[in-house]
Amino acid sequence: VGCALVAAIVAFGVTALMDPTYEASAVVLITEPRYQMQFEPRFETVDQWQPAYKAFPELATSDGVLETVVAAYEPSPEAGIERWRLAALKEMVEASSEGDPSLVKLTVSCGSAGDAAALANVWAEKLVERGNEIYSEGEEDAAFFQRQTSQAQEALDKAEEALISFQARDRASIVS
Repeated sequence: VGCALVAAIVAFGVTALMDPTYEASAVVLITEPRYQMQFEPRFETVDQWQPAYKAFPELATSDGVLETVVAAYEPSPEAGIERWRLAALKEMVEASSEGDPSLVKLTVSCGSAGDAAALANVWAEKLVERGNEIYSEGEEDAAFFQRQTSQAQEALDKAEEALISFQARDRASIVS
């Protein structure tokens, strides 16, 4: 009993002297693309999204994504971060995909509760931006397909007008 009491007192003393660490999490949901283009029924789009789910925790902790977080967020003095750079952020973050592979849990440990929550949110935003750049059709692709559709519609309208004009002049249909 005495040893247990001494161990409890020592543990309490050590934890009282340690700086508090706060942890915040953000969850990113990865969805399949809303649209899949199919121009010809003989050519099908193969379901390729399942393996991409496994890449998101690695993408989340990649230098490219974390550097955008370092550039976008300046921690407060309460966070206790001496030099705000990529190495400091890497020690504070963890990304996991437990259970459902379409959910990525981003966890930040920090000396300030506010900074931990803000960093988790900024990190989630930057991961979503980078994931959309890599895995989804961008606005440029959508604009390209809209232009193609408009040009095809104009060509169809001109062809129909030419057909109507030809049928109006064609006397063979009257004879037959």
